[in-house]
Amino acid sequence: MSATISIVTPLFNNEKYVSETIFSVINQTYTDWEMVIIDDGSTDDSYDIVKNFASKDNRIRLYHRERLPKGGSVCRNMGIEKSRGKYIIFLDADDLLYPSCLENRVKLMESKKDLDFAVFQMDTFSPSGKIKDRILTHHSENYLYSFLSHNLPWQTTCPIWNINFLKEVLVGFDERFLRLQDPEFHTRALLVKNVKFEVYSGIEYTDCSYRVDYKNPNLSLFLDGCKLYIETFIEKIRKRADKKECINALGGFFDNIYSHYSTSSKEDMKFNIPKISYINKFFASNQLIPKKLYFKAQLFLICIKYNLFNSKLFNFTLRKLGFNNFYGYQV
Repeated sequence: MSATISIVTPLFNNEKYVSETIFSVINQTYTDWEMVIIDDGSTDDSYDIVKNFASKDNRIRLYHRERLPKGGSVCRNMGIEKSRGKYIIFLDADDLLYPSCLENRVKLMESKKDLDFAVFQMDTFSPSGKIKDRILTHHSENYLYSFLSHNLPWQTTCPIWNINFLKEVLVGFDERFLRLQDPEFHTRALLVKNVKFEVYSGIEYTDCSYRVDYKNPNLSLFLDGCKLYIETFIEKIRKRADKKECINALGGFFDNIYSHYSTSSKEDMKFNIPKISYINKFFASNQLIPKKLYFKAQLFLICIKYNLFNSKLFNFTLRKLGFNNFYGYQV
């Protein structure tokens, strides 16, 4: 049985929220959908909860992840392979769709059949359910440059995709990425020659919601993803006519990496010095950042490694040199 739209959902230990997510799909005004859920080896009751839903509604299909590596990229790729819809959206197992989401998205894609994908608006809410005054889809003069600089203009659930574009052009997610899977995926889509897409960033296009559940991020995996991201795209953007603009945008990614790194725990910062040092050297050797910034970053790492920021005299000297803070780390 085919469906007009497939909703692909990776599932891992989300027993607390997955029922609410599934109900947000069941309650859609548009009914010609299928929900393809790929369990990533849950150890809580998530799988059984979804299995119960699937037993009552044959539009919900549940699978185990059948291959390595573990992670969202493989689960989403399995979902793409098993999808029978004309269009696809990706929905995490703790986020929500508003009731008219599918109806409006399908209507738009059916009216503009040349689109490879279209992007809609997403808001946020806390674990308690209170909606925050924040939206995740932002207007940009150039969306590729925004992704390259990691000023992400939309989240994974925001686009609706033509399944042929996903399967034949993008060929799914890059399974090497354990972090930054979504930025890599969307960057690659925007690099496709003559890609056709539209972004509807007005508040009237808000049709889904992202659950803000604060967790301590894994700095090591984040830096692994950053390293792989810049290595993946540096040569691709150098072949473009707008390579200067792309390189400038990718240079802006350095700021975002350090904003994340310098506000992590001191233990994580010290442990990950080899990884962030590699990133420093990569950015400098590829002329993505000025040499002055590279040396300042290396000095910062030396201070972290040898606890030099604990010295009042050293801090006084740094402040005299104009080194008052570094991407959120207060000297």
